[in-house]
Amino acid sequence: MIHGNRAARPARSVEQASRIAGFFRKGDCLGKQFRYRSIVSYACKSPSPRPSFAPAALALTCALALSACAGTTERTTPASTLAPIPAAARAPTEPYWWRSAGDPLLAELVETGLAQNRDLTCQALSLRRANERARSHARRIDTRIGRLFDTRGTDVDAAQEAARAFTYADRRADLAARIARSYIATRELQEMLEARHSALATTRDNAEIAAFREEAGLVSGVDTGLAGTALAASNDDIGTLQSRYEDSRHALAQLVGLSDAALEAKLGETGQVPDIGALPPEESTAEDIARRADLLALERRLIAHLIESKVSDEDLAAALADLKAPAAPSETDTATPARAVVRQWREARDAALDELATSRDRMALSAERQSKLDAAMSRARDTVEDARLAYRSGTGTMATLYVAENAMRKLGDARISARSARAQATIGSWDAQGLGWSEADLDPPSPPADGPEVLVCE
Repeated sequence: MIHGNRAARPARSVEQASRIAGFFRKGDCLGKQFRYRSIVSYACKSPSPRPSFAPAALALTCALALSACAGTTERTTPASTLAPIPAAARAPTEPYWWRSAGDPLLAELVETGLAQNRDLTCQALSLRRANERARSHARRIDTRIGRLFDTRGTDVDAAQEAARAFTYADRRADLAARIARSYIATRELQEMLEARHSALATTRDNAEIAAFREEAGLVSGVDTGLAGTALAASNDDIGTLQSRYEDSRHALAQLVGLSDAALEAKLGETGQVPDIGALPPEESTAEDIARRADLLALERRLIAHLIESKVSDEDLAAALADLKAPAAPSETDTATPARAVVRQWREARDAALDELATSRDRMALSAERQSKLDAAMSRARDTVEDARLAYRSGTGTMATLYVAENAMRKLGDARISARSARAQATIGSWDAQGLGWSEADLDPPSPPADGPEVLVCE
């Protein structure tokens, strides 16, 4: 009786999986979800007549792919009050976003960092070795004989190999984003430092005028004291910013793999935060994160887990029903492998959507802030010019000029910070969408053996 049930179950599983997979293949998003199927030999293949638990995992895979494009709540952002971005901008044709960001030095530093990062090189070497071991194991005679009767091991190996590849691609993309964020932060401090040096000359000029007017008996020592205070504060600000800039530059040099002197030469004496911000779309949808390597890696790991767990038809049906109409979690859900997998994957997907929505919120808010600061800065310049003319003509006070110039300096810093925040949010949006890698990164080449340094990996 038990033997009969076991013999009949695979046939029902194959039939059910074929029917469900055929239904999900109609979804437009499925093609996008599996556009990397060249390295996932088991994905959406024809069911095998031999007993295997892969078809059940296949059905759930296709269901997950469809759920990535539908059935989720759209995340709206403050960008709804701004002009919407063109639809073409939602799907950049260049996966390596730093190459089209409009800053050649940013692109150069990211490429250098990816090529010279020792940990990433070791991960690439580890990936190749793990895949070679898996392929070598698959070629063993006893393994081949065993798979004449059970293809489960083949499917697990393929899923795990794909998971490793996507994990490596995700780490490359993450490193690229970290280098870019560090570069933006360094440029922000460099631009502020340059602005402080430019303002220092004006502050010195004010102090000289105050001293001349005091000698002439036109003003009291209050003016010279206030001018001296402003000069001392400016020098202190420059010293603080210089220290912060050097620390930030050093951190960037460590990420990129350059010496401090080499990076300093590349950055130059002056620099600005690149204007790489753009207006975000009004809403975030699951299709925007369909190519995230971390989600793809998680999906493959979960598939391997399902195959090894020998998921049943009943478990699969319950999981698919829960996928379409999520129910409140219960204490027994975790005991059902397929349902637990669906919940885990959905939680990861929702977290990715929240990350994308947050980055686009920041893009919208920083763009609005930058626009307001630009308008305020124009008025501040006029105010400072009037206060300076009034003081030099004897109709104004040093206190008025001091307050006006101090306010303009703060606005200048705020404008730089707003542009930096917008660039950071834009990078965060690209990263949250899963940009920063391509199929070429899924099979990295072996590191050169004739390099100047010996590669030592733990």
